[in-house]
Amino acid sequence: TYIQRFETLAGVRAVISGVLHRGEPLSEIREFPARIAALTREEVQAAAVRYLTGPGSALVVVGNADRLAPALRNLDFGPLHRVDADGAPLSDPE
Repeated sequence: TYIQRFETLAGVRAVISGVLHRGEPLSEIREFPARIAALTREEVQAAAVRYLTGPGSALVVVGNADRLAPALRNLDFGPLHRVDADGAPLSDPE
């Protein structure tokens, strides 16, 4: 998570370096969490469709399929396929 980046001096240095490299003011570090929290579900979905879809792309989600599958089916990313840790197909959720 974002806050974990500040747990070490190396992490703090990386955050500050990234902000400066992008030409942003250091206040970006303080303002970023509030901006992320203010995003709507629709804005996140629109960004995901814009940046995470395209020919040959795949969205990989790791976690409890019983809990995640219902939410993933509501996204417009195409078919949902389950695989085991080795990539072997499992039965797809309905």
